[in-house]
Amino acid sequence: MRDHDKVYSSVEDLLRRHENFVTNVEKAEDYQREDSGTAVFEVNKFFDLSDSDLQQLTGLNLDSTLEDIQPSLQAPFSSNQTDTEMRAFQFNSLRHGDDLPEAFDWRAEGVISKVKEQGKCACCWAFSAVGVVEAMHAIQGNNLTELSVQQLVDCDMSNGGCNGGRMDDALQYIIDNGGVVSDQAYPYKASESERGCLVGEEEGFKVKVKEYSRIPYGEEEEMKKWVATRGPLSVGMNANGLFYYSGGVIDLNQRLCNPKAQNHALIIVGYGEEEKKDGTSIPYWIVKNSWGSDWGEKGYFRIRRGADTCGISYFVHGAITEGIGA
Repeated sequence: MRDHDKVYSSVEDLLRRHENFVTNVEKAEDYQREDSGTAVFEVNKFFDLSDSDLQQLTGLNLDSTLEDIQPSLQAPFSSNQTDTEMRAFQFNSLRHGDDLPEAFDWRAEGVISKVKEQGKCACCWAFSAVGVVEAMHAIQGNNLTELSVQQLVDCDMSNGGCNGGRMDDALQYIIDNGGVVSDQAYPYKASESERGCLVGEEEGFKVKVKEYSRIPYGEEEEMKKWVATRGPLSVGMNANGLFYYSGGVIDLNQRLCNPKAQNHALIIVGYGEEEKKDGTSIPYWIVKNSWGSDWGEKGYFRIRRGADTCGISYFVHGAITEGIGA
């Protein structure tokens, strides 16, 4: 309570929070025992939350579409494409990226915006999609501009606002609606607007998405090529272990981190490799979260690369932006 400025309204509330705390400490200890990387799982600002409270910090909602994402997938979309899928470009192997750097971090290039905090609005899908669009726009040589997550929460009817959604649908919304405005024009408030969608034609500055692609499940080498040669990626994963994460490289088994139990959307901004205490090395992804800069490694975390840990290669999208339009 002292370390995280927690104040409770009643003794009953305090007792409930204490029960949550004890449960979460036990789970963190379980994750710590099972982790084969360098991750540290310890008390953070989330340890007094219940399971339902913790799930509000996520928001990736794939539902019955999981059967569409199979290891045998050779292209991002089936041959029987919908109109929406036809607008997304075919993913091709990035052959020009064969000679890749051993480590790369887009944060060092000044194209990644500051870490945000989604709060109790389960709209990670919007933060993930918008964050990739922000970065790609800056990589094209434009000023880094924070874009509106709130626009997607209020206006993207293909998704569920603060009740979850998908990054591919969010990217398609940006294409169909002529872009996304700046966060300054339509700021985030961690809830849905009572007046519905408030963005209109009078908003002058918009960043448009030209096309997007899903990288086939399990293709982490292709993900590495994309990150090194194009930009950040929007990814989904099982984030249940992240609730207890403090730092280091996560390497959890499927018992504790089922790769198909996707519940959270994030952004891969880089990759690297770290030496473990036993002298072996562990390759990792650098991932941007939407839980504030006071969580994890200043709002980021690292997770093992090359083993689909926690499903990090299960639902992956890249985007290409078009520029500024009115």
